[in-house]
Amino acid sequence: MAIEQMKLVNIVGPLGLFDEVVRNCVVDSGFAPENVLEFVGSSGELLPFTMRNPSSSLLSRALSLLDKLDIEPCYHNFTADQCDEGVITAYFDELSDRYQNLTTRQDQCRRAMEDDEQILKQLDSIMDVRANLDDLFNLHYAKLRVGRIPREIYENYARYLEENPEVYFFPTGDSPEYVYGMYVTPASISGKSDALFSSLHFERIHISGKAHGSPAEARQGLEDDMAHQQQQLEEAQKELDAMRQQEKDQLLSYYSVLKYYKDTYDMRQFAAHTNDTFYLCGWVPEANLKAFEKKFEPLQDSVYVLEEPASEAVVPPTKLRNKGPIRFFEQFVEMYGLPAYNEADPTPLLALTYTLFFGVMFGDVGQGLVLILAGILAWKKLKIPLGKIISVVGCSSVVFGFVYGSVFGNEDLLPGFKAFESVSNTNLILMCSVGLGLLFISVAMAYNIYNGIRQKNLGKALFSQNGLAGFVFYWAVIVAVLGTMLTDIELLNPVYIGLLIVVPLLLIFAQEPLGKWLAHRKDWMPKEKGSFIVENFFELFEILLSFVSNTVSFVRIGAFALNHVGMMMVVFALMDSVGGIGSPIIFVIGNIFVMCLEGLIVGIQVLRLEFYELFGRFYSGTGTPYRPFVIQFKREKKN
Repeated sequence: MAIEQMKLVNIVGPLGLFDEVVRNCVVDSGFAPENVLEFVGSSGELLPFTMRNPSSSLLSRALSLLDKLDIEPCYHNFTADQCDEGVITAYFDELSDRYQNLTTRQDQCRRAMEDDEQILKQLDSIMDVRANLDDLFNLHYAKLRVGRIPREIYENYARYLEENPEVYFFPTGDSPEYVYGMYVTPASISGKSDALFSSLHFERIHISGKAHGSPAEARQGLEDDMAHQQQQLEEAQKELDAMRQQEKDQLLSYYSVLKYYKDTYDMRQFAAHTNDTFYLCGWVPEANLKAFEKKFEPLQDSVYVLEEPASEAVVPPTKLRNKGPIRFFEQFVEMYGLPAYNEADPTPLLALTYTLFFGVMFGDVGQGLVLILAGILAWKKLKIPLGKIISVVGCSSVVFGFVYGSVFGNEDLLPGFKAFESVSNTNLILMCSVGLGLLFISVAMAYNIYNGIRQKNLGKALFSQNGLAGFVFYWAVIVAVLGTMLTDIELLNPVYIGLLIVVPLLLIFAQEPLGKWLAHRKDWMPKEKGSFIVENFFELFEILLSFVSNTVSFVRIGAFALNHVGMMMVVFALMDSVGGIGSPIIFVIGNIFVMCLEGLIVGIQVLRLEFYELFGRFYSGTGTPYRPFVIQFKREKKN
């Protein structure tokens, strides 16, 4: 069911043709390689290839340059004359030098602007000074210091500083916390004066020697220099942008060459060889086998493609082949695990049941249409794969919205039948939910029987709780209960109970030894019979409970349908209580809240029904994904 049939092929040829075969015949041909030495076993003649890829270092340089130039890696056509590693190396060297020169210029401009900005901050404290800074800081018989004193300390010692004959302090500015200023002292006692101001918590501000003239003139010069550096920075950026555009095609071509060469060379990790012959083996979809073999026609005299006969010991990878909207639900199946190659693909069943259950639980025409639009937006614009499923279940919500007669919770807009119009329909909806559970649990059992037959496991198909014995027991009990409740027919007689209930239970109880006996295994009889009886008794009891709990679990389908109606009734009650202009606001906010909260809960609950009540009965999810050898030129995004 919807699983691509695979063929195992061996490729054998002269050792010198390995790269040509990989590049011309294997790449992008649907060939999923297997490790030869692990797959067929190592022998004295078969040897692994040495893995010293000559393209790895150059490819790393290409990726580094692409990152630096902010170019997204992708495939770009290349020609034979672009495959010379010497030419590529020289190009990378020249491009790296150009890039380095431009970035160095940019760094120098940024550092110069940062220095100028710092000097401007230094000048802020002495902008009231009119003297030439060069003259002030180059005095021979006196020393001048610029800085700041905490305001509280200055106010306490201002008079002392004014009366001190050895130093002259004059303020140049202030702030709430500090008084800015400078002091002049004779050079002969500058140490003593510095110690005095240090005791007053004077913080010195060192004016850069780059500042010349008066503070105002120095500021203007620095601002002019910053403007010049900014212009240089912008010019360097323009040159960098121009280089990016000019070199983009060439760089991507060289990247594509190196990526192509590296990945094809890495095929050696799967291959083996003798002194003169290489060996490759892998899987090809049966539908693509003829096209795959046709690629080898130019080499048919020296390279051979041999189809391996089918073997139960060899398990092919799994490739799903669902179409249309069913394909959207493969992401849910992959969450549980891919189906094994000899296992039925549950995607069609999941697509049907998930869509049906969600619609029943979240039936509303208006909200369903919103889900459709939101899903399309998430799918097309935001590239979120889940948007596809949201769109599909939105359609189901619209359909069941017409059944319930509900449009954004309003059940008066649509004419005709409405499922919730009568209170008596509530029990009917819950019973129909259980009926859906009976139906799809039975379908899950049918899947298990089919899987057991495909896997040649008759014990699983016939005697397991989800096999034929479980199916007969399950429906015998259901028919007996329904017959007793709805008709006067008494089915629970000794013959009915013995043949359709007791015998299936005994087969389920002994499923393990019976399965081994059918498989002609000599160890079919349990060694510890007492332990076997006790363990299987309790296991049988658990199986009976699971039949009941799994069936009753489907009541949640109808319960959530009623819950949806209840939540919308609350919204309309709030609208009536608010009234006026607040009523439409409550309507919009209430519908958004219900769609977000209940939509999320319903989506999770339906997924729970799928995985626990259905998948657990027939699905192992132990398949190996089919990974054909293709070269991914685009960088994979990390989640």
